[in-house]
This record gives sequence, structure tokens and C-alpha cells, in this order.
Amino acid sequence: MPTITLTQSACSAGLSAEWVTIDDEARVNFENAVNATLGGAGIEITRITISGRVRNSATAVKRLRLGFKPAVSSGRDTWSTSGGSSVLDAAFTAIDAAKVSGTYIYRTFTRVYDGSNNATAFALFSTHIRSSFAASTPVYLGIIQPDASRAISIYVEGYWKITVTYELIGNIPTANVTTAEIGATEITTTINKVVTGSSTTLKYKIGSTVLHTEAGITGTTHAYTPPTSVGQYFPTTLTGTLTIEAETFVGETSYGIVTTSVTLTLPSDKAPTCSTTLSKAWVDGVDAGAQFDVYVQGKGGVRVQTAGTGMYGATIASYSVTCEGKAYTTADATHKPFTGSGSVKVYTTVTDSRGVVSTTQEDTLTVIPWKPPQISAFSVQRVDASGKPLRDGVRMKATIKATANSITVDAAEENSIEFQVEYREKGAATWTEAKAVSIAGISVDGGYVLKDANDAD
Repeated sequence: MPTITLTQSACSAGLSAEWVTIDDEARVNFENAVNATLGGAGIEITRITISGRVRNSATAVKRLRLGFKPAVSSGRDTWSTSGGSSVLDAAFTAIDAAKVSGTYIYRTFTRVYDGSNNATAFALFSTHIRSSFAASTPVYLGIIQPDASRAISIYVEGYWKITVTYELIGNIPTANVTTAEIGATEITTTINKVVTGSSTTLKYKIGSTVLHTEAGITGTTHAYTPPTSVGQYFPTTLTGTLTIEAETFVGETSYGIVTTSVTLTLPSDKAPTCSTTLSKAWVDGVDAGAQFDVYVQGKGGVRVQTAGTGMYGATIASYSVTCEGKAYTTADATHKPFTGSGSVKVYTTVTDSRGVVSTTQEDTLTVIPWKPPQISAFSVQRVDASGKPLRDGVRMKATIKATANSITVDAAEENSIEFQVEYREKGAATWTEAKAVSIAGISVDGGYVLKDANDAD
């Protein structure tokens, strides 16, 4: 497997200093230049070795601790992080105690990181190196002596090296676009063949769902247009991530998988549909015969039944109906009674699971003004049977002047006036009906001779 030795380009202690003493306050940071191969696609780091040279003149065993820092100037306790963890190894013994006090001993060592040696630090180190180089950012090796009141010397020039072992994990796919509209944009995947004599299987996926598989590709490109049906796999967001997975084969042997991704977008008609059915509604107590085919102020209302359909896999999340300043949140809503008249607006909105709101539908209703009938004059006097005034007459004559609102349906007046007069003797507890009169119109101005129900005349 190929190896790369990272190039040191700067050191916090200065590369000309040769030996530098590190105590519990000091540190040495090395800057290692960006390596494009390690930052590119199609490789997997399998081992990292860090070698260095140290010396000790004391009678105590000396330890070191290694990690990666954000900058060459980073302080002793500042480390880069990966997945919320510091990119840092455990402390390890760098050199034994000197056998004779005041006599230097020297050691050149190599510390190995892979899946079986210092595995936790290996996972952090390899991820940090790959991600930093992919972002064209150098990596900074940090060296500290972790034990208080002790010191160790390190040689900064020539001996400290980071060697990275890697393997090619397969042919590398790249897409011609970074975003694609479903049902419209053709995605061309170019396969950079790094494994000689290989074929490639491409899988187009959203999450774990495989949308399309193209096996046995021996060429270098493949074209795929995601259908509109893939919107069902991101029903709550405006975009989805299409992963293009390239698995390399030589014969039946897999050489690994390399991926790239494209952001999927929705067509312009992504808003949900909205349609309404409007019908008359009436307040309680309005007789069936008075429920005309018009909208009436005070007595009538409107029932709004809404139908909505989510687009490209979305579902309907909510409904909203607004009329005369009142809001309703059901697909079947009734607003009654109308408080105003004339042109009354009904606004209906459908919201889908992606939060995309359809164009609000506006309906305009004509509401006929209405108010209770008005009695402008009313009087009663005794009369004879013919209706002439008579002081001791046995009949009463009611004179009334009243009006009601016009309710016109198909050019025909549908409203009318009906009134009833009742009487009771002085001191009596109950009223007796004297007369019930229906007028085929919306006004009355006249006199009516009244008699009770028992009067045969």
C-alpha cells in the first residue's frame, strides 16, 4: 500500500533550534502542509506513524502526549476537535530514566496508530487529517509533556515525521452538477478509474433507499435523471440529498465504495393544490322554507369544504379558512352568521408537510343585508263589526305600519311579512290570539279588524 510522509513547513519553536525542552508549561507544534492525495476521494487511511527523537538526563521516566491543534500558535491545552472529541492521543512513555545522573540518553521512537494500535486516537487522527486536507487546511501536530514538574527535550529538526499509509478504495465518481431538479435535470456521473481492469456499479440512493442501480459499467460516464416520484423520500423538506455510490469490482472482488452527492430540488409547481366547495349555512331557528338560495346577513353563513393535495410526495399538514376576521383550521369549516353584507371575502389556505403554502384561494360572496322587521306605527281602537269606531264596540281594529328587508332570488321577492296580534283582559295571566295576518310583500300599512278564535263572524 502507498505511503505519504507529511511535509513540515513551520514549527512553533523554530526548526533551527534543534533541541527544545518541554515542561508542564511548554509545547511544540509542527505545521504539516496540505496533501491533496490524502484530501481527495477514493482513498482510505489505514495507518499513521509518528516518529521523533527525545533525550533525558533525569532519573525519572518521561512521557509525551500527541495530538492535532487548530494552528501552529495554539496553546498547550488547545486541541482540534472531531465529532465533539479532542483530536488527542493518550500519554505514553517516550524515554526511560538516565542511568547516571546528569548523563543524557537518547531515543528515536515510532508510535503506530491503526485499527489495532491506539485505535481510538487513530479514528480521530485519520478523520481529522482527511477532513482538514479536503478543506485545503494544513494539520498541526502538537507535542506536550503531560506530567507536572517534569521536563523532556525533543529534537525538532529532521527526526519528527508523520507517515500516512493508505489504500485506494475504488473508482471515484464525480457529478456534473451540485443540484438537480427532480424530473428535469440529467445527472452525468464521471467515473475516475483508479483500479485497472475494473468495472463499476453505481447506486443512486436517498438515505438507505436505492432509486436506481447500474451494474457492470466499464466506461467512464453514466447519465441518470431522478424521477419526480423520488420526492416521496423527502416529504418534509424542500431539498433531498442524492448519494451516488460507486462500488468497484475486479471480477467478483469488491475494491470498495466511494460516494459523491447531489442536492435534489423540487419543480416550481411544488405548492399543494387547493379547491373549495361553498354552500349555504343557516343559524338555528330559520325555517326550511326561509332558507333561500342566497347568503343573508345575520341569519345565514357559509360552509367551506376544502380539498388539498400535496405535490411530489408531500402530505397536507393543515387547513386555514378566514372570513370576516374569524379563522378556522379544519377542512370542513362553517362560518355563521354573516355580520356584514355586500361583498364578503373567504380566504382558504392549504399548507403541506414541507411548509410550502399554496397560493391562497379567494372567494367573493354577495351577502344580502338583513335586520329584524321594523314597526314604525301601531294603534288599537274599539270598533263595531264593520270596523267603524264605536266606544262600546265588540271588536278591535289594529292599525300597523311595518317594513322588512328585500330578499330577491332570481329576480323574485322571497321575503314577506307576517304579524300576529294578541290580547288579554286586564288582570288576566294569559294572552289570546286575536288575529294572524300574512302579507305577500315586505311592507304593511293598514288597519285590520280583530276577532278571537271563538268568534263565529
